[in-house]
Amino acid sequence: MGGQMKKWLFSLLLVAMCSSVAFAEDPVALKNQADMKVQTADQLIKQAQKMLQENSNNPESLKLAIHLYVQAGQSFESAANIYKSVMPDYATEQDVQNSMAAMQACIETIQEIKERGASF
Repeated sequence: MGGQMKKWLFSLLLVAMCSSVAFAEDPVALKNQADMKVQTADQLIKQAQKMLQENSNNPESLKLAIHLYVQAGQSFESAANIYKSVMPDYATEQDVQNSMAAMQACIETIQEIKERGASF
């Protein structure tokens, strides 16, 4: 894995970790935190997809892609829980459902990658 990609992943994970710190109990700040988690998860998925397209036959790339999908799924789950906590005034049931569906898609993709990797 190139140095540039490591730096990018480190930066993205640093943002994800920092965004997990609650900004007091302000519901607007919590909603923004959930939105940031969704954006971070989307970026993790894009990076994993790119990695799979470029290195689909490399077992190490498959492992890293799985790790990225796990992180994305956890971010979506966390976002869903935050959205639930600020409903109905600051988030909708659709926000929760979308985050949970995205988390489930991550789980399914991880299974597909594992199945593909089993052929190595």
